[in-house]
Amino acid sequence: MAFHSVVSRGAFATTKFVNKFRGWLSPPPIGAKEQLVAYANNFKFPVGYQEAQIINEMKLVGLEEMRAVAAFECATSVLKEKMRAELVGKRVPEIVTDSILAGIEGVKKYTNSWEEFAVDPAGTGHIFKTTLIMSLNPQDDSQMQVAMAVSGAKFNAAKEVAYTNKETVPVYEPRVSYVQTIESGFFGDYKVPRKIETQEQVGTRTLETPIFKERAFGKADLEVIKLFLEGKALNEAIVLYGCCG
Repeated sequence: MAFHSVVSRGAFATTKFVNKFRGWLSPPPIGAKEQLVAYANNFKFPVGYQEAQIINEMKLVGLEEMRAVAAFECATSVLKEKMRAELVGKRVPEIVTDSILAGIEGVKKYTNSWEEFAVDPAGTGHIFKTTLIMSLNPQDDSQMQVAMAVSGAKFNAAKEVAYTNKETVPVYEPRVSYVQTIESGFFGDYKVPRKIETQEQVGTRTLETPIFKERAFGKADLEVIKLFLEGKALNEAIVLYGCCG
């Protein structure tokens, strides 16, 4: 019995040492800002004069660009208020801001990129694309790291959109669980927890796609607009955060 107790304590000490040694070798966790820059660097759509000229030739009524890039850290208790202040300060329309904030309640880790079309009560259409990355500070779980790039445009939907197609799509959130695995060491087998990350559906949302009146303006044109504006926002993220971190 005494011998078993000594061996058990030895195996426990070995497990702690192995896990600590792995921690020394592991690279530091990548923050939300760095993840946004990595996403921006992998973006392939060109942003140049030719693409801008194509959009100009569409002649949408009242077309105005909208773009917002931000990265910050704040207390989790004031996360929504801080995000709203950032978006409003960058003149992101209220209908777009509300859509972005709708899915982050109680989230501890979030990485998502989505696009939507919305029409406000005044008949103004908003096409926008959001890339949002949030994660708790590894050293202080009361602090949330946030990085986001929002791009889009608004125009007179009452004059340009014939109708909208509505589609229900799932909403996912990341879930983390741990399983015990057995590994062998100098003093025998020992248990090591292994992290498993999955995506769990937590609800649904309605995705609206505009169908425009003019036949010359179709789905391909809409994609050009979204990609062009997203490219400008991501280029701004690289300029702001790509060099200095």
